[in-house]
Amino acid sequence: MAGAVHFAAECEPDEGMLFWSNATLGDLEILIGTPDTVKEAYKEAIARNEKDWFSLNSCLGQLQLLKELGFRAETVDAGIAIFDRAVKKLIKPEERW
Repeated sequence: MAGAVHFAAECEPDEGMLFWSNATLGDLEILIGTPDTVKEAYKEAIARNEKDWFSLNSCLGQLQLLKELGFRAETVDAGIAIFDRAVKKLIKPEERW
């Protein structure tokens, strides 16, 4: 199944969806990878959408939920660190006004 998910995400033809397909590859690394492969995959995703606070925060929230559930702590913590850093670089939308 992991191979099929990887293949599908790699074949995303829509430029507007590349963040989500790359985030999916990061999610897959949470399941089967190492902290280093998680970081690399999520960095690729963030590079495609580094200014969209909502998308970045959505991924961060999902990872925080996995952390609360005690799921694969090392890989989840690696993902949280990457998204937390990216989100902190942006101004939260309601703080812009």
